[in-house]
Amino acid sequence: MTHEPSRRHDITVQLARIEGHVRAIKEMNEAGKSYVEVLHQLGAVQAALRKAARMIVDDHVEGCLVDALDRSTGQQAVSDLKQALQIVLR
Repeated sequence: MTHEPSRRHDITVQLARIEGHVRAIKEMNEAGKSYVEVLHQLGAVQAALRKAARMIVDDHVEGCLVDALDRSTGQQAVSDLKQALQIVLR
């Protein structure tokens, strides 16, 4: 299943924000900023990645999983979701 256009846009915006943040951290490191500052910013990126993952999971549950349950293919959809969560939650 593909994301709804508005949901896809929200996820893309979040990922672009993360991309810019990571680029800024790289520049901070290259400029010799303190490791404490760099680590603080890395923590912010990790939180932003978790937010993006939650957005994707919410979309999947609200769209794909509900649709799969309606089509009686829910077991496979649940299995796919569990596998994806294992990767994200490592």
